[in-house]
Amino acid sequence: FIETKYAAYMLKYDST
Repeated sequence: FIETKYAAYMLKYDST
């Protein structure tokens, strides 16, 4: 599980 990839995904799709 790539935690950094997940974090980047969240930041990329964060609308708030």
